[in-house]
Amino acid sequence: GGSGRRADYEHILLDWPKIDPTYCYRCPWGKTYPSCDLDCATALEKEILKNGADSIAAFIAEPMMGSSGGVVPPVKEYWPKIREICRRYDVLLIADEVMTGFGRTGRRFGVDHWEVVPDILVGGKGLTGGYMPMGMIAVKESLVEEVERAKAEFMFYTYSSHPVACAVADEVLAIMERERLVERSAEVGARLGSSLKEELSGHPMVGDIRGTGMFWGIELVQDKATRRPYSPEKKVTNRVLGAAVRKGLFFYPATGMAGKAGGDAMMITPPFIIGDAEIEFIIRTARAALDEIQPNL
Repeated sequence: GGSGRRADYEHILLDWPKIDPTYCYRCPWGKTYPSCDLDCATALEKEILKNGADSIAAFIAEPMMGSSGGVVPPVKEYWPKIREICRRYDVLLIADEVMTGFGRTGRRFGVDHWEVVPDILVGGKGLTGGYMPMGMIAVKESLVEEVERAKAEFMFYTYSSHPVACAVADEVLAIMERERLVERSAEVGARLGSSLKEELSGHPMVGDIRGTGMFWGIELVQDKATRRPYSPEKKVTNRVLGAAVRKGLFFYPATGMAGKAGGDAMMITPPFIIGDAEIEFIIRTARAALDEIQPNL
């Protein structure tokens, strides 16, 4: 979904079916939750029927949209409805938990917020705490058995099950269990989110603040009332990031969530071990960066 990242590769990418995201702040259907008929979820069923269920192998999505949207939690009915549709049409459900997994959202995995069990779960990043590159894939046992019955070979790679990476992952997961860091992500993350909303929601550049756990997004807009984004040419996210870094704060930049009109967002995704002093620093510095950039826009 990241248009900027796709741009140079569009000419070689196959065109496959896609649906618009569950994104209430900029609803693709122009509706308001909860009187929206959940078009974001039923769009999947319509796309399956349009293409034919036999032609759709799987549906893949992030439990909460990451850098393509600047942290966008779905409405509570979305994932259970998606799970039901996939099951009804025999379409595999793949959860991309690279950003949201391993405690980032205050639960072990993002899908846990809705008690949804995907058929395949892809993860990484938090698995090794950033100390070592490593990704993982978890697959339902019934799917593994189906591959075995078909006598198909599994593909392995040179660095699969790398002993050092596995040792790091094992220890990181042990520390997370021992120090209850997932629970801490939820507890301290709630304070972080509450403080972000209290201190920054009134800023003229801030259109929306959303998230959960240690996974928060601040969408920046030119006009709060109409939600009009800044033009992409102004590179607002990069300018705010530059100002923040000069003051000692790095945030994950996100752009393009408003489509061709642009879109800018700051993703606040700190370590699970931060305390109140770091929360205060994040908010104070983020506001100072916004105040520095705003007069020149």
